[in-house]
Amino acid sequence: VSESLVDLCAHIRLRQRLKYVPWEVCTTQSEENRGTRGRPEWKPDAMGNIKEHAGELHATTKSQTDFQLFNLLVRRGVAADMGGLMTYETHQKLSTRLLADLETPPPPGFQRVSYAQIRAADEKAWDLLSQEPRKGIVDVGFGLTNVDQAMDRVLGDLRFTMLLLPRQKA
Repeated sequence: VSESLVDLCAHIRLRQRLKYVPWEVCTTQSEENRGTRGRPEWKPDAMGNIKEHAGELHATTKSQTDFQLFNLLVRRGVAADMGGLMTYETHQKLSTRLLADLETPPPPGFQRVSYAQIRAADEKAWDLLSQEPRKGIVDVGFGLTNVDQAMDRVLGDLRFTMLLLPRQKA
């Protein structure tokens, strides 16, 4: 798990507003080390003089195969646990549901669930989770947060499950 991913999760916890952690930023440490620098930027320094500064370091990861997606979700779960958003086990509930729907054979006349549907469902789950903790992300005891308590409700929410339904073939 990259340090920037753990930092992002810790920052979300510090801000007390849960937000979606995109797949692209769920990088490994080696991907973070190999990251590319953005274009140089002109910025004022403390004295007000404009100087050229090196661009920000950007690292991204890929999710083009089931294995890459599985690893990406594991990294995000570890980072969410380390950052104090939710336990790894709670994040694993979401990951297991998404990957199970990706692997389930569709009924006759329907297509397999696509990566786009999985991504949309993942975003919706995080959106629904962000609506649950109205007073911020708080510990509720036994190493759990209120986000952990909300996950089962989100996984049963119709707005989430509808995104994972197989679509009819054309």
